[in-house]
Amino acid sequence: RTKLEQVEVCQHNGKTFNYEVSVVSDAVAVLAISREVDREGNVVLIRNYRVPINEQLIEVPAGKLEDGDITPELRLERAKKELKEETGYTADKWTEAGYIYTSPGITNEKIYLYIAQDLNKGEPEREESEVGMEVIEIPIKMLKELIQSHYFKDAKTAYLMSMVFI
Repeated sequence: RTKLEQVEVCQHNGKTFNYEVSVVSDAVAVLAISREVDREGNVVLIRNYRVPINEQLIEVPAGKLEDGDITPELRLERAKKELKEETGYTADKWTEAGYIYTSPGITNEKIYLYIAQDLNKGEPEREESEVGMEVIEIPIKMLKELIQSHYFKDAKTAYLMSMVFI
């Protein structure tokens, strides 16, 4: 759920101004790698239609956290759920990779990042709103070139890719 808040900000010179902030739930995002990071595996992504930009993007699986998902254990469980739900894959190895702020000039949204390895294929269990989603597998050996050519337009995806593969 998103809500707009007006925040009064006091500058160092004593002047104040109102600032509009979009307050949203935090989220998780998962870079799923079919094997250890070698040049032979694949990354598992999704093609996802994004209404605000009227465009399909290639992205890592991700999802919003519920209000109670504040512990590291609950965030990891949510990441596992999103990977399974959107791609059908589960993973035997999980690594926390920190977090990013998506657009700190306008929102407080924080996305917790995970790397999932040693994948097991299954069937997606998508929600009704995820009907048009498509699983995409890209060979790791192609990623450096794709990253450097700005193929990935989604910030969380580009960040995770560059973090692991550049």
